[in-house]
Amino acid sequence: MTEQDRKPQDDTCSRDDEKLARLRPSLAQGWAREDLKRLQRDTVCDHVRSDAVALLDQLAAPEAGQPRVATEPLSANSPELVLSAQRELQRLGCFDGEEDGRRGDATTAAIRRYLSEKGRPSKDIKLTDTLIAELKDQSTRVCPLTCSRGEHAEGDRCVADVKPKKQ
Repeated sequence: MTEQDRKPQDDTCSRDDEKLARLRPSLAQGWAREDLKRLQRDTVCDHVRSDAVALLDQLAAPEAGQPRVATEPLSANSPELVLSAQRELQRLGCFDGEEDGRRGDATTAAIRRYLSEKGRPSKDIKLTDTLIAELKDQSTRVCPLTCSRGEHAEGDRCVADVKPKKQ
């Protein structure tokens, strides 16, 4: 694809991203669903299409336990933010507890570990959209892998050391 071919698609994707951002707050009222379906059908941008499909899926079955589309920023330390943080912290190697949406000791320790690795203070931790966005921006493991005695790291896992055979 040449530079000239790429430019119109980039412009289209930018416009479609803007449309999606404008539609998102209106989805809870229901009147924007048809616009979202049209955007999903007509866009040439894979990421816009997948975001639109995910939003439509969330709208289709909120009773089935799926989260509703957030129309406003989530409040600090809400269960939705805690769950999102737990997932991201696990991906970054800082959290190894259960993803349950509750801010317990394991979650707080994971946030402190992350902040410590980033060289930031860890007093009065609030889970906010900003912190979640920062976690999502990290592309590689942040917290080093720590293995127990008798184990060693192999990639992203701890593996038991091989014991020498007795003669």
